Amino acid sequence: MMKQPAPIRRARPSKSEEGYILVAVIFLLALFTIALAVALPKVIKEIQRDRELETMNRGKQYIRGVRMYYKKFNVYPPNVDALVKPTNNIRFLRKKYADPTTGKEDWKPVRFGQNKAPTAMGFFGQPIGRSTVAGVGPGAPGTGLTPPTPPADPSAPQTDTNSPPSPGSTTGQPGPTFGGAGIIGFSPNSPKQSIMVYKTKNHYNEWEFVYDPIAEQMMQGGNAANNAGLQPTSNPTQNPAQNPAQNPAQNPAQNPNQNPSQTPPSPASPAPLPAPQQ
Repeated sequence: MMKQPAPIRRARPSKSEEGYILVAVIFLLALFTIALAVALPKVIKEIQRDRELETMNRGKQYIRGVRMYYKKFNVYPPNVDALVKPTNNIRFLRKKYADPTTGKEDWKPVRFGQNKAPTAMGFFGQPIGRSTVAGVGPGAPGTGLTPPTPPADPSAPQTDTNSPPSPGSTTGQPGPTFGGAGIIGFSPNSPKQSIMVYKTKNHYNEWEFVYDPIAEQMMQGGNAANNAGLQPTSNPTQNPAQNPAQNPAQNPAQNPNQNPSQTPPSPASPAPLPAPQQ
């Protein structure tokens, strides 16, 4: 008959050892809590900063859509659907972007004349320019607006420009359609304070991503002027010997004020012949 081995009995730690283990666990938990308390605000700020960068990127997409719409019809869009849905088989915005500050598609449209921040900022934060063009373009429900008509045919008979136009008639020249305030841009809808500053504003609902054609023309004109001022000029250290007309010392006839001491001496006169002897 086989005997079963006796079970191995493990020695239980003493009460003093259990107390040391409990103190070590509490110490580790305290260190972890302190580290988490220090790192958590930094992590939250980094997440908020990433959301703000994404908000700016999406705001620039809205600016791009408004700009393309304005370049096409020479008026501002009436609503966001005019950018997203095809207008004359043209789509100016890929989709309605969600607001990263709220997580919803609740961008607030900024209509002409309702912007609180300047449309463009110059050096040292100075506002520059403001568009004077308003109007509503095609795509507004119930307005019946159409894109601006192309220029008139030069071969067509000309009309008297001094006579006042009849009511409801158009001049045939492309231009804005007045009578309504179009959308010049969009703004986030969250009133929270931001970390980053956009156009001197530090609240999300004060950020305005708008397009101003006049400010764009002013900026392009300034860049053209700067580029024109950087054109290379003629080399002032050019060797004057390569251009005799620019070196008066080599052409005495063109320099009447030349020093007489530097003129070449005249040929000596011949000596007189001796008289004949008688």
